[in-house]
Amino acid sequence: MLQPTLTQSRDERNAWILWGLLFLTIATGILAGRTSTVTLQYATASNHWLQGDNLYRSDGHGFLYLPQAAILFIPFTLLPSALSEIAWRMLTVSVFAGGVFRLCRTAETGSGVRLFPLVTCVTIPLTWSAARNGQATLIIAGLMMLTVEELSRHNWWRAAILLSVGLAFKPLILVLILLVAGIYRPMLGRLLVGIGVVIAIPYVRGNGHYATTQYVAFAEMLGAAAYEGTHHPWAHLFGLLQTVGIEVSGSVQMAIRFGAAALTLLAGWHAHRRLPASRCPPYLFAIAGCYLMLFNPRTENNTYALVAPAIGLLCAEAFLVQRNTALGWVLVLLATGIVGSFEIGRRLVPTAHPVWLAPLMCVGFTALLLGQLLRELQQHAAPTTSGPTSLSSCLPHRLAG
Repeated sequence: MLQPTLTQSRDERNAWILWGLLFLTIATGILAGRTSTVTLQYATASNHWLQGDNLYRSDGHGFLYLPQAAILFIPFTLLPSALSEIAWRMLTVSVFAGGVFRLCRTAETGSGVRLFPLVTCVTIPLTWSAARNGQATLIIAGLMMLTVEELSRHNWWRAAILLSVGLAFKPLILVLILLVAGIYRPMLGRLLVGIGVVIAIPYVRGNGHYATTQYVAFAEMLGAAAYEGTHHPWAHLFGLLQTVGIEVSGSVQMAIRFGAAALTLLAGWHAHRRLPASRCPPYLFAIAGCYLMLFNPRTENNTYALVAPAIGLLCAEAFLVQRNTALGWVLVLLATGIVGSFEIGRRLVPTAHPVWLAPLMCVGFTALLLGQLLRELQQHAAPTTSGPTSLSSCLPHRLAG
């Protein structure tokens, strides 16, 4: 049985050991020269910033982040190459693992069941590739999870600071920023302050013209990157449709993205209004992650590390809280499809670019997630602050039916 073997205090300790082993394995590979990396893009941009050169290419490739990301990476460029790579992995893995732990703590409220060990077991395989490559996706995912915990505690300034820092690292966090700003009234003004500070950072060096030109170049690069993601197969919903021969024009894709964004906001709004404070935030993280995976024009197979903790959380709840093993194994199957999206995908459909399986699995997960959210909302027809206070406790036995 999973209950006695994955919910003890020693299991939480062992889960932290697994995260440590993940980092040590990657660090060993770096020292041995056997790891791939994307940090060269960050380092190159940092050097260009220091030299006053242009950060961006015009073809939608290369450095795809705000100038602030180049500034934040400067300390790592001062280190020897291998040490820089290792230090960056230490930061990304630590922030991500800390976020997973805090997300689990929020979801555990009222259930008395430790979810972190099993969530770790599901999440690490989905995280491996992004962690090995040093992708900033792990940082923003970790900051997103830390944010939703602060929201559950009504720590509005902390949540705003975390989201603003996340924006400096990677613009993808803008989805959660807009979701939170539209749902939590106390957050809008704080987010405007936090984002305003972040926007002002490039001007601190005293060359306002250079900072402004980089913002303009960033906007032009985003347009080229979006075009690339719209007209070539990537690991999002429209890449999946391309695999089965369904071509969706760029204008229709944009309309669908806006429609999905409106539905995401609607789902989050109803969750906020009807569910207790500690239950809504984990849903927000999950639905924001699903939206990003399916509708971001530049989603890669590795990007699915961002939604891994949400899959792990529902899986852990299915096994340990609901005792719904059928649902648990369905979620394990979805996670396995994402982990093996490249290898499995190219074998199942050799003629197609292997980016279709991960979004297909995410569509399945999104359906399960939204179905459960709808059932939970029906159980809370009016706002309430009493009753169970965790995502786990809103699930018992209903997904079996």
